[in-house]
Amino acid sequence: MILPDDFPRAIEAFACDLDRTLIGEDAVLRPRTRAAIATARDAGIHVVIVTGRMFRSVLPYVREAGLTDLVVCYQGAVVADPATGEFLR
Repeated sequence: MILPDDFPRAIEAFACDLDRTLIGEDAVLRPRTRAAIATARDAGIHVVIVTGRMFRSVLPYVREAGLTDLVVCYQGAVVADPATGEFLR
């Protein structure tokens, strides 16, 4: 895709759903997806999972992907720190 010259290119964060976006119907986080997440993180981009799921059900995927950024869960009602388990909102 070709972007217009005035399109913002400085990306600081990428927020993404989990189910049927980062993982398929089989609930597997594919190597290609893990590699894309790692590439974004290596570029200094925060990768934020935003999901309707419960926090505890998101943690295995967050850990598998090596994510350390905050997680938005419970349909947006909770912002949690995956490193500490603390609910910040």
